[in-house]
Amino acid sequence: MNDSSQSRRTFIKSLSGGMASAFTLANPVGALSKLNPSLYPRVGLPNPFVTPEGKPVLVCVKGTDINNMLATGLTAIGGLGRLINSDQDVLIKPNFLTDQYYPASTDPDFLTELIMSVVSTTNGTVYVGDQGWRPPQIVYPFLNLDEIVPQAGGELIAFSNPYNVRHPSWDQERPDFEVYSEVYDAPIIINLCNLKKHFQADLTCAIKNHVGAVTGSNRTGTRLFIHANHSQFLREEVAEIAGLIRPELNIVDARVLMTIFGPVIHEETVLVNTDRIIICGDIVATDAYCANLLEKHDPTFSASMAEPTLQRAEERGLGTSDLDQVEIIELNERPEGGSIWSRSNPSADASISTGFSLRQNYPNPFNESTTIGLNVPRRSPVSIRLYNILGKEVCKVYDGILDAGSYTLNFRANGLASGEYLYRLMTPGYFETKRMLLVK
Repeated sequence: MNDSSQSRRTFIKSLSGGMASAFTLANPVGALSKLNPSLYPRVGLPNPFVTPEGKPVLVCVKGTDINNMLATGLTAIGGLGRLINSDQDVLIKPNFLTDQYYPASTDPDFLTELIMSVVSTTNGTVYVGDQGWRPPQIVYPFLNLDEIVPQAGGELIAFSNPYNVRHPSWDQERPDFEVYSEVYDAPIIINLCNLKKHFQADLTCAIKNHVGAVTGSNRTGTRLFIHANHSQFLREEVAEIAGLIRPELNIVDARVLMTIFGPVIHEETVLVNTDRIIICGDIVATDAYCANLLEKHDPTFSASMAEPTLQRAEERGLGTSDLDQVEIIELNERPEGGSIWSRSNPSADASISTGFSLRQNYPNPFNESTTIGLNVPRRSPVSIRLYNILGKEVCKVYDGILDAGSYTLNFRANGLASGEYLYRLMTPGYFETKRMLLVK
């Protein structure tokens, strides 16, 4: 662990010390914040979940078993090991807005699976915390988080004293935001949020989740400043907040959408099942993709409504809203394991008319699982087979007929030894071979 990561760990542990001490520190936030000088935005880590060409990778998994969905999505994006070192602390920032069950709040089962996935990646501490409209003293016991989080291997904390943080480009009349120190000092932030239409902010599910990283139970402090203004102001300000925090990874629970009215359950709220989760290191691309998904299921919402937020977030260097510049992988979770096929980004279909092609597996080298992409220009029988370095066939990865399209295969190297392998695409009149390296 580097010195900065170590100091962040020491600082957070000195503040949190479990829920009891965190709750004790939760009240005098205003007085404490005034003692701190203004800081510049948190410096997040570069997005490691990109293609060799530098495009951010976004994975959408459809399924019914959250354990398999999360495992499939994390594998397809390249694994948490691309982001988290073996001894780093991690903060998971869910959506604990109020004392209502999922989908108003983060699903505890989903949170449990994510905690265990992170715990299996690092020997550091996995913190879990949020500050919603209702204080954690009410929300945490309501959701039984004081038992669920430790059982999964995490440490539940309530946020305490904040830092005054501002962007250097702001004019003097704009006040500082008070960002909780546990968020600002976290070596890595995983942004775990729900997909729901906010009646004021429209769709900003990944970006708006960071409102809970500024002070204010019951809408006090900078939280009141945000919500007391008109909707256009709110949509732009939530992007400014995300720009101060800069999370490393965004995971969106889109299995049940809150449409028409949110972010809390209301008599006008309509719940829609879509059975999807979305994973991406680019927070702007995440919300742009989610806007398109919500538009399909909410007659009161248009993807264009999210544009003010996305534009401001782009100006702050948080990512891209141009989904043509994003590598989109759409998968179907299969509980029995094995190969997973799906058509990829439809906008890329124009590029496949020139012929068959086999893409380099990602990640490479890999441990246990990797993804293989290919383009099919017309309906054809397709076979992909794996060989060892001596040319002996090891297994049939896929055999079948595919329609024209761009496809992604999740290959699991169950039972294979570490080493170099060859994988070959074979169709009538065409074949192509590439190398992959399995490291266990």
